[in-house]
Order: sequence, then structure tokens, then C-alpha cells
Amino acid sequence: MLTYSHIVEETFDFKRYNTTSDIQNAISKATFFDSGTNTAEAFRRAKGLFTTAKGARDPARAKREVLILTDGQSDNAANTFAAVESLKRVADVYGLMTGSFSSGGMKELTKYVSAPINEHLFYVQNYQVQGKLVAYIQDSKKALGPKWCATFDI
Repeated sequence: MLTYSHIVEETFDFKRYNTTSDIQNAISKATFFDSGTNTAEAFRRAKGLFTTAKGARDPARAKREVLILTDGQSDNAANTFAAVESLKRVADVYGLMTGSFSSGGMKELTKYVSAPINEHLFYVQNYQVQGKLVAYIQDSKKALGPKWCATFDI
């Protein structure tokens, strides 16, 4: 997991935690950065997480997916496009847009995600709606019980 703005911080890699609760705890402690959008460096660093040294599993045995949560444009579109194309060679890229976007920002974000766009790019109006989406997913998981998703606890 990475968080980014003008800097990119690795919250954890695939080797660091072994249980769902440990990962959830680490996510809840992630730092929020409030300025800049160095998306290119975030994509480069994300690609670097998909190595055995960082705990990534064999792609024949596990899906490799990236989710970018963003409310803004990158600070260098050309560098970002090059970085995301490199990332797409090792993982499917999904996007969850939050908030308002310029038309240029929307066009840029649609180029970040894997094809088809309508299956990889999602939008919520604001962070309150995003919270409702998370609650809906949690409620669905609880209602379906253990059949909701395969556990990854070791």
C-alpha cells in the first residue's frame, strides 16, 4: 500500500502482514497527504511492490491488481502515462475517483485504468458517499458470510 502527494510513502508491502486484521489496522493508520499529486512516482513505486522481494505471489497463482483512489490530476501527465503503462504490464489498474474533476482531469484518469474502462473506473461524489460504499460492501460481506470471498489469512 502506498499513499502519495508530492511524496510517496510505502505504508506496507505484501510481506509485512499475514492476517486480514493486521492489514486493516495498517490501512487505518495510513498517512493522508494534502498537497501535490506525484502520481507518476506512485505508479513506479506500485510496480516495484510486485516483486518476490516485496512478497508478491506468482502471477499464475494470484491476481495482480492496483486500486488508485484520487481526487485530483497528476502534476505531470506525460510522466504519469509512461509510469502507468509500465505498471499495467504487471497488474490490472482500477480507479476510484472522488470529488469534482475538470474535463482534462477526467480524460487523464480514464487513461490510467486498464481496459475496458467501464469495468475499471468508478466514481463517488465525495468522501461521505465513499464511506457509504464501504459500509455497503461490509454489510454485503457480513450477510454472505464465509462465501463472500476467499480468505487470505495464513
